[in-house]
Amino acid sequence: MPLSGPTGLLPHLPWTFAAGLMTAVVFSTADAKPVNIIFDPPGSIQTVPQAINASNWVVGTYYDGNAKPHGFLRMPDGTIATVEPPGATSSNAWSITDAGMIAGEYKNATGDHIFTQSSDGTFASYDIAGAKAISNVVVNPSGMLAGTYQDNTNHFDGFVRAVDGTLTKISLNSNTGVAAINADGTVAGSLSNNFGGAAYTRTADGVVTTFEVNGGQTFASDINRAGSTTGSFWDTQDQGRNKGYVRAADGTVKTFELADSAVLYSEGINDKGWAVGFYEPTSRKYQGGFLFKPKAPLKLVRIHGYKYTSFMRINASGAIVGTAATKNPSMIHGLLRTP
Repeated sequence: MPLSGPTGLLPHLPWTFAAGLMTAVVFSTADAKPVNIIFDPPGSIQTVPQAINASNWVVGTYYDGNAKPHGFLRMPDGTIATVEPPGATSSNAWSITDAGMIAGEYKNATGDHIFTQSSDGTFASYDIAGAKAISNVVVNPSGMLAGTYQDNTNHFDGFVRAVDGTLTKISLNSNTGVAAINADGTVAGSLSNNFGGAAYTRTADGVVTTFEVNGGQTFASDINRAGSTTGSFWDTQDQGRNKGYVRAADGTVKTFELADSAVLYSEGINDKGWAVGFYEPTSRKYQGGFLFKPKAPLKLVRIHGYKYTSFMRINASGAIVGTAATKNPSMIHGLLRTP
């Protein structure tokens, strides 16, 4: 699970090459401008933000003292509320629109269900026939829903639910997962027996494009309004090293890497094409977040007092949500980093 890490100057990493261009690496430690806010809902033992909207409303999941998950909403003034339909025994909040609609999943006595919560607090509930588990439910500005479900044979498929209630299964001859949906209704995700063989996009009218960056195992994690996706891949042209990428809708790919990383996962992308994620050096002594901008050095960030830092999503203004943890990686806190 993505986490976070302590501040202080990180060891220098050499220049790296990406997309045929030299890419510098810079380290953010004395940067006074960004503000890092660590937060937890009351009673939380683990807090995992999943999404942020244009107004810096943050949604995600926290775990109570009994390790039960519950959705939450954090407002810009710091107020935190549980997001959970009546009668639910557990819930996860995965996505939020700029208008404040939240999408997620909850369990009750009858099984696993999809929910939305409108900005006035009204809940709606939806089901997928044959689903025994549902995850990663995301929503776009028009109210289209997408996500992943597991059937009774333990096979995974994606789905899209149109505003009129039409449900479409996404099954690409393999286990198929959904990561994100953009304003146009284009879905991004991954497929394989381990959710990593290849990445794909599927437009609202059903056109599917699968891709592998440099021929390696590829994940897709997010998609922006323009149709650019971000994720991670294992570069078969460079000894299988783990790298990040941004792929434009026209198929143009920019890759980025760290010379001293054991892992590097790109998790979120905003409408400016900025990507965020997390990395671990080969020493595995800490975990840090990163910010990728197409024409700037890769910025590496560790939060003072925390050994593990991860960035998960970024909004158009550059506000980032992720997680932070000290020496015990099971004690995970929510992180909001405002520019």
